[in-house]
This record gives sequence, structure tokens and C-alpha cells, in this order.
Amino acid sequence: MFTYGFDKRGSEHAGLLAKGSLGSVKRALVVAQDTLKFAEKVSIYTDGNPSLAQEIRAELAVSDMVSSTESTTVQSHGSGMAA
Repeated sequence: MFTYGFDKRGSEHAGLLAKGSLGSVKRALVVAQDTLKFAEKVSIYTDGNPSLAQEIRAELAVSDMVSSTESTTVQSHGSGMAA
């Protein structure tokens, strides 16, 4: 996260796509927590996976992390990585 997010620090809001290597509750929350170094709030998108969204919401309910979770399907346009 440091390499790809440091220049965006101080942002009000960031989004995280919990899919692929981030498609588990544990990994998504670790990266979301790391993202809070750069943004005040994190939205976690589960790409149409309502069970993952529910599991993440349950974990967030017992934490103090400022985020939201959406099971919305996300359209992919390439890798998402800037050159």
C-alpha cells in the first residue's frame, strides 16, 4: 500500500475491491486497515458476493474501523494499475 498510495494520503474516501487475493475477510480487512493511513473512510466492494459482504460487516461491527461494505458487482476495465 505504501508504494501505490502514499501520494494519495489525506484523501477523504478510498475504495477496496475484495476479490481475488483480497477476497477473504482477513485479507480485505488487513488492507482496509492499512488504507486508513491514507484515507478517512474505506468502502469495501465484494463484487456481487453477498456472503463475503456479510462476513466483513460482522467483523466490522466489533471493530473501530471506519468503513462500509457493498456487495455491488464491479465492472473491470483492465488491471486497475496505473503505468
